This record gives sequence, structure tokens and C-alpha cells, in this order.
Amino acid sequence: MGTKSTHPGFHPISRCDGIFQEQIHDTYQTKVKFPEPTVCPQCSAVFHKGRWQWLGAPANAHQHNCPACQRILENQPAGFVTLAGEFLVAHRDEIVSLIHNVEKKEKAEHPLKRIMATEEEGNGIGNRYRYSPCSWYW
Repeated sequence: MGTKSTHPGFHPISRCDGIFQEQIHDTYQTKVKFPEPTVCPQCSAVFHKGRWQWLGAPANAHQHNCPACQRILENQPAGFVTLAGEFLVAHRDEIVSLIHNVEKKEKAEHPLKRIMATEEEGNGIGNRYRYSPCSWYW
């Protein structure tokens, strides 16, 4: 009725388990604030109000590569996503279409969230698809 009974030899153990935010070390994430407005000469993204956005480029804007274009120029993706297996072979078109639709939606709002490269390996039976994103933050 509301009272807990414990075994006489029971000793509670304090636990410090917690969900910790994993730190991601991204050398391409800018640590300085660019002068506003700054435009990327490669993709025409504009640094405005502290972030890269798709806006019209002002005539007197500073020029600097955005982190995604810098990754592309240096051929340094944020990581790799490799897809393989029987399910992929059976549903290839759906999966590839889904990936590109998600990228299109994300890239429309966030210029740094792009797929840098797509590779296809195999002969049709054991195909592998490898995607290289420009950002960790999807």
C-alpha cells in the first residue's frame, strides 16, 4: 500500500549511467564568424545571421567557400554510407530515390547538407552503393 519492502541485505547502487552527447570533431565546421554578407563562390550560398542559407547574393558580399564546397574541393567527405545486400538489390530504385529525395529536401533548407559523391560497385548481383555526405548533421 505505498510502502516498499526491501530485502534485509539489499544495498542500492548509485548509477551514473546517462546519455551523453557524443562530441563530433569536424575540422570543416567554422569556428569564426564570417563578415556579413559572405557568399560562397562555388555554390552561391550566403552566410547570413550566423549560418549558410540559400539567399540572393548581394553585390558587395565577401567571398569565402562554404564548408561543404571546401570538403568537395579537397575530396574529404564527412563519412561514408555503404548499402549492400539482398534487400538493396530487390528495392534498389526505391532506396536510391528515397536517398535523393531526402537530400533534396535537406539541401533546400540547409546548404551544407549535401551528398558529395555516389559510387556504385558490383555487377548487378552484389551491388554496393556508397554515399559520401558533406555534413555529419543529418
